[in-house]
Amino acid sequence: MKIYDLSHPLHAGLPVWPGDWKFSREASSRIRDGEGSNSSNIRTALHFGTHIDAPSHTIEEGMTVDQIDLSGVMGPVRVLSVSNNVIQPEDFRDVFEHHARRVIVRCPGIGSLEKFPELYACPGPAAAKALAGARVLLYGTNAPSVDPIDSVKLEVHRILMSSGMIILENLFLEEVPDGEYELIALPLKISGADGSPVRAVLLER
Repeated sequence: MKIYDLSHPLHAGLPVWPGDWKFSREASSRIRDGEGSNSSNIRTALHFGTHIDAPSHTIEEGMTVDQIDLSGVMGPVRVLSVSNNVIQPEDFRDVFEHHARRVIVRCPGIGSLEKFPELYACPGPAAAKALAGARVLLYGTNAPSVDPIDSVKLEVHRILMSSGMIILENLFLEEVPDGEYELIALPLKISGADGSPVRAVLLER
């Protein structure tokens, strides 16, 4: 069985959303220093690297990451590529025809995240409403957000999350062909949190 790892390695040089904390890891004990074990502490934004957005990210009373139904982040998923900067409902024709409950979208021009992308493809409001109306459980993307970087109201986040949809962002999709897979993308069970880093993988069906 082939496994595709969709998660970017977390390290201090990985770009963060403007204004968020940068990732750091510091050792509290080292074997080489005579301690009994290697132990580290990390500081990180929750919406860093490959991560999940829980509905509470943009909806005050939305589910937090420890409350979400894990069936949303595990199960059959459809991976597709888009070319438009603004994704339209017709770009999800296969999703709707096959009644897919999870979808991952590959936007052009995004690879290893060595530099934070300022231009990337996002669903337009009409596409977001169509996905919510189709009762899609999860929307994943290799982009850092489902809204443009200069968005203030985060309209697409709110449309998707108002239906209880879970969002996966900053997925590494360079080696993944379009098609159908099994997804596993479990977040940390952080009480009351609006997001969490994840180790996301696809399994060939």
